[in-house]
Amino acid sequence: MLQNYLKIALRNLSKHKAYSFINILGLAVGIACCVLILLFVQDELSYDTFHDKADRIYRLTDKVNWSGGLENVSSVPFPVAPALQNDFPQIEQACRLFRSSQSVTIRHEDIQFAEPKFLFSDPSIFEVFSFEFAQGDPATALQGADQVVITEAIATKYFGDENPIGKLLEYQNTKTFTVSGVLKPLPQNSHMEFDFLAPFEGHPNVRQLEQNWFWTAFWTYLVLPDANTAAELEAQLPDFTQKHFPESIRDGSVLSLQRLTDIHLHSQLTNEIKANGNIMYVYVFSTIAVLILLIACINFMNLATARSAGRAKEIGLRKVLGAYRSNLVKQFLGEAILMSLIATVLAVCLVEISLPMFSSLSGKALATNYSENLSIIGILAAIGLLVGFIAGGYPAFFLSAFRPAGVLKGNERGSSGSNRLRQVLVVAQFAVSIALLIGIGIIGNQIDYFRNKDLGFSKDQIIIVKSRPQVNLQFSAFENELLQHPGVLEVTRAMGSIPGEPTWTFRVVPEGTEREKPKAMPILYVDYDFADVFGLKFTAGRDFSEDFPADRESAFILNETAARELGWEEDALGRKIEFFGAGTSEIEKSGQVVGVVKDFHFKSLHERIEPLLITVTWERMGHITTKVSASNIPETLAFLEQKWNAFAPEWPFRYSFLDKNLENYYRQEAKLSEIIQYFTFLAIFIACLGLFGLASFTAEQRTREIGVRKVLGASVGNIVLLLTRQFVWLILAANLIAWPLAYFAMNNWLQNFAYRIDFGWSIFLIAGGAALLIALLTVGYQAVKAALTDPVKALRYE
Repeated sequence: MLQNYLKIALRNLSKHKAYSFINILGLAVGIACCVLILLFVQDELSYDTFHDKADRIYRLTDKVNWSGGLENVSSVPFPVAPALQNDFPQIEQACRLFRSSQSVTIRHEDIQFAEPKFLFSDPSIFEVFSFEFAQGDPATALQGADQVVITEAIATKYFGDENPIGKLLEYQNTKTFTVSGVLKPLPQNSHMEFDFLAPFEGHPNVRQLEQNWFWTAFWTYLVLPDANTAAELEAQLPDFTQKHFPESIRDGSVLSLQRLTDIHLHSQLTNEIKANGNIMYVYVFSTIAVLILLIACINFMNLATARSAGRAKEIGLRKVLGAYRSNLVKQFLGEAILMSLIATVLAVCLVEISLPMFSSLSGKALATNYSENLSIIGILAAIGLLVGFIAGGYPAFFLSAFRPAGVLKGNERGSSGSNRLRQVLVVAQFAVSIALLIGIGIIGNQIDYFRNKDLGFSKDQIIIVKSRPQVNLQFSAFENELLQHPGVLEVTRAMGSIPGEPTWTFRVVPEGTEREKPKAMPILYVDYDFADVFGLKFTAGRDFSEDFPADRESAFILNETAARELGWEEDALGRKIEFFGAGTSEIEKSGQVVGVVKDFHFKSLHERIEPLLITVTWERMGHITTKVSASNIPETLAFLEQKWNAFAPEWPFRYSFLDKNLENYYRQEAKLSEIIQYFTFLAIFIACLGLFGLASFTAEQRTREIGVRKVLGASVGNIVLLLTRQFVWLILAANLIAWPLAYFAMNNWLQNFAYRIDFGWSIFLIAGGAALLIALLTVGYQAVKAALTDPVKALRYE
């Protein structure tokens, strides 16, 4: 019996080649899309699960609210971990990590590089996390203050093929570390990234850190026995804060525990180790995968029921000869599953072909690894069988229900119910496709809005160079040298919340506020001419000036938001302000407001403009900002590097363009848009593939009718209109469903941005019109072909 079913199925596939090709190709593309997205989702959900204690590791976070300005931070003060271990013996292990806000210079003999991923940690890091060693002993690798653990890539970079163990690396031209261990490449599904690990004992300021409860810069991880212990510990953290934190900040600090495996997808905090993913995108891509697969299944169901007339006599004869309905159901389901399994094999080939491009697009090194990742094989088999059952289920029960008497008399060639179902399914297909078209249009418009919105400052042709102490000490001479070049227009310096860089938040005490209740406010350290270089506009007062010697010691500039929130909109000038130093209880600077600038976006457009305090100084300068001419930028860069090497030959020249830095804020959205574009194209392709097949069968079923109409004088246009009219109504109905769904989904997505577009109905009309045009072109080919058929041949049909 099984052999007979298989033989019949293969004969049908061979006999109806176009039908088989359309069905198999549609299913294969749908399954391939689904598998690609599942690989992406699987990778996102696997972050940090490779650690042996992953289910018991928690990260401490801090919700800081010092009388204004809430900040959720992924890190906590340095002394928190040992104090917690002392107070709560149930903590099995703890470790801290710290990274400087700037790159550090590492040298080995004549080889020197600026390294952004140099971290300090507790030696217990290898007890907490399961990083694999290529060389060295994790138990002793960080026991000495002068030891450092590096990755294999760094070992090759500095030492080539030599054994790195015992080799020396010079840190910031001030300290020498000895390589004590080499790590295998860190898994890409880790929320951490580093190239160097040195013990805190080797940090130049470790003694000052031990009693510093103000500086929330240290990522702190705890290993706990179980989830219940974590809940109990978290409930006691408020009492811990009251006991240990200084009085001035204890009421504004709320410590929490965050599961290690939740960090990548559920954490968008300040000072993350690296950019995290977003659970929303996992939901979006998973939904797209299901929808594309559903569109492919709809194609199968539509074409199978459309072909019901062609198989009606076969079914009638089988029933007359004694076939039970269950036999027919098994036969048709078997045919569907066979077609689905063939499509699955083709889908595997499509996945292998497209995986490199998709990996590049998603920014992940995705791989199938069938031998290592058995779940992929299971998923593929499950998808093949499931698609076969879903796609073939309705046609199997529909076809097997034909009555033999009616079929053999020619009276039962498909029902109006099946026609209605096909129409509903076509509407569903195009509703999904139109909704996706609207989505990519709105996402694209939002990204264009990001790129083109007036940020309140000049961002073009501005080069940011990481500064160094040698250059800062001779900055006037360095600036004069740079300005000799015609391509260099202006030069200044800044540190802190420079646009495109992380924000530094300090405790600020405005006039009329108690020191015990400071306000949290980002501070931007600048040099003279900063406002000119960035094109900031003043609404009151003046810029810092060397004509006022006291400016360096006691002058501040506010943005409009700061003046407004402090209640100084009309009279900010002359108001007194002081702020605490970073991580101390000492006042760093006192002075008065000399100017107010128009608000500018020093953070991304995801966030609203915050109050900002700007002060002038010659210390702490981390960036040299150079505005250059748009002509011959490569030559200007070569000149800048030449002058840099003359002033700081021992430090690498590192630069970036401000506009490119700002684009990094919206990299996730741009990536999302590009990926959805490709999958939207494939969804429309699959839907049109089914529509093409459906139109061809519709034209075939109405061949004699078309011949009669032509004999009676119908024109080609009349015939084309006759065959396309029903599909036009279906696409219009799909628009009515897709528009509200897309509006709801995209309006929710736009809530993630403080500054967003207001989309009108034009995007809906364009998407709907595009879908209608694509459908008309798809159906139109078959309609014109049928309309041009010789009526004599049409009347001889059947």
